[in-house]
This record gives sequence, C-alpha cells and structure tokens, in this order.
Amino acid sequence: MTRMIYSTRWAKPRESTWSGTTWHLRQALAKRFEIEDFEIPELHGPALFAHRVATHMGHRDLDLATIRNGNREFRRSVRTRPGDVVLQFDECPMPEGGRWGALHYVYQDNCVEYLYRALEEGIQDVEWLGLRGTRLVDVRRRLESQREFYGRCAGILTMGRWLADYLVDECGLPREKVHHVGGGSNLPPNAREGRHVFDPNVPVFLFVGRAFERKGGPEVLDAFRLVRGEIPDARLLVAGPASDPRRPGDDGVDWLGDCPGERVAELLSEADAFVMPSHFEAYGIVFAEALSRGVPCIGRDVCEMPHFIRDGANGALVQTDDSWGLSRAMLRCVLDSSIRVGAESGSGAARREYSWDAVADRIAEIVSNDQRLLGVIAE
Repeated sequence: MTRMIYSTRWAKPRESTWSGTTWHLRQALAKRFEIEDFEIPELHGPALFAHRVATHMGHRDLDLATIRNGNREFRRSVRTRPGDVVLQFDECPMPEGGRWGALHYVYQDNCVEYLYRALEEGIQDVEWLGLRGTRLVDVRRRLESQREFYGRCAGILTMGRWLADYLVDECGLPREKVHHVGGGSNLPPNAREGRHVFDPNVPVFLFVGRAFERKGGPEVLDAFRLVRGEIPDARLLVAGPASDPRRPGDDGVDWLGDCPGERVAELLSEADAFVMPSHFEAYGIVFAEALSRGVPCIGRDVCEMPHFIRDGANGALVQTDDSWGLSRAMLRCVLDSSIRVGAESGSGAARREYSWDAVADRIAEIVSNDQRLLGVIAE
C-alpha cells in the first residue's frame, strides 16, 4: 500500500477542521493509502509577534510565515521514500526536485491567484473573500510561493470544476496537471433521513451559513417577504449567523443560530427548498448535502453553484441581487412539481457523486496513473 503523508493544520477538535472536510477526506483516504500525519506547527512566542508586526494578514490561509516554518519542520522530521505521496492543503511542504522524490498533491477549493486579482482589481468585496486588513504586497508574496509550488507538484486537486477551469484558462497551468475530484457531504453518517410531506400552502425554505452577508442572507430576507405576499404561511429557517439577522417585518422567519451537522440534517429533512445565493462560494458543500437529500436548491450563477444546480431541473439560478427575481426562483422551486421530482429522483446519484469515498477513489486513481507514467513504484 502506498504511503501518504497527510500534511495539514488541525483545528481542535480535529473533526471540525475546514468544517469537517479535512477529517472526512483523511478517513476515506486511509482505506486506500497508508496514512502518516504531519501537523504543520503554529507559530508561537517571539516568532508569532514578529510575524504580526511585519505583516497585516487578515486571511489565516494566506499566512506564509507558518508555511515556511512548517517546511523547515517537515525537512527536519520527515524522510520521504520513492513512491511516497504527500497530500496537502497549501505549500507545506514544498516539493524537492528530482525524478524519484515523493509525489505532492494539493487539495483546494480556491487559489491565491483568484484572491490576488480580486483584491487588485476590486472585483469582489474584501469582506466576502475574508481579505479585510490584508495588504496586496503580502498576498503577492504568497502568490509567488503558490506559483512555485504549482510548478513543482505532481498535481492540483480541486473541489470545484470552476477552479479547475480557472487554473487552466486564467493561470495557464497544463490541463493534465489539474484534476477536478469534487467534495463530499460532511453530514454525520447516522444523520436523519427522509423528508416531510410537502404542503404548498406552507412551503419551508432553508438558509444555512455563518457568513450571512456573503452568502446572500439579506437578499433572501427581502425575497422571502415577497414570497409571503403570495403564500402568507411560508416559512424560512435561518441557520448559522451568530447574531439574529431578522428585521421588523420579517414574519415567518425562524432564526436558529449556529447548528451542528446533526441539526442541519434535520433541517434539510424539513425543508422544501434550500436557498443560498452566495456572492462568492469557493465550493459550497451544503449544496451537495441538500441535493443528496433530494432538496431543490436556489443559488447564484457563479463559482461552483451552476455545476451543482441545473436550472429548471433540480433547482434555480439567479444572476443578480434583484429580490423579485430571487422570490420567483424560490416560488418556482416549491410550486413546480417537475423541479421537486427532479431533485428527489437525482438524490441517489448526488449521494454517490458527493461522497468522500468517491473523492478518495478519484485521488487514488490519479496517483496510480501518475506513478505508472513516471515509472515510480512505492517501496
């Protein structure tokens, strides 16, 4: 069995890292590789203080000093062998040269190039991208590091199709080096299944997301008011925001606060449509989770959302912030029986597509193909 060195920065508890993604992917890969963990050490003491003085990084994932420190620790403590695979989430560790070194793969939902261009050109709100307080010069340094990594690594594994296309079409990376492998549902395996009985007089809409503004929460509240004008007993469940986003006149809205995965699964079983027209969403695993439960989805026609949602088949896509247009999409998804049937009938395929075992199978196949192509045999 091929050894895979799994390099990441774990949160506490580990299961919560990247909303469960890092943990669930590791569990699936452990069935196909011999996993050896490498935890990137965090900066502490004087090193952390000096880093904060020298930079103004508002985005934790852009922290280059921690990556460089992790590279030093990796070289000191890990000895790779021919045929080893390193699966990582940033440039730690940086691949060494040589034909017979370990094969490095990075798994990502976004890239620094996109963030840099967005910040430089002002094409996205810095709040939506988590870039408040971040200097362009610091993002540029991190961009140079990522470009170097991309040149040295064996492959870039993307969650979304949009990112795979962006890396090839906008960043100029060779298509054979970029692989879309997708993402999986992070709902608990024993989460509640089944759906409630649909009542057209009391349709239930669900919004999930802590970043309320970025994920289009205010627009959903405006649109829901218009929905209530036509269906007075409609309900909107809002899960995620730490503070209550309701305003005077937001009748029919249930604010639920932050919810664990078990509760999100319950809410999906109660919902007739999931609505989250995010201004920016690097991937959006919650769409995969909703579709896996047969819930029609409403999203924005950007990033990965048009790859999840087939307008008129399993949901609806909106192009603008127009509350009237969003309200029409919401009504269409609960009143058009063909959309509801399409989402329900596609739930089985969605569960297979958006599972971590499927993602791990795709990664294992890519690694095997690269090993054969390079003539690398694991020791």
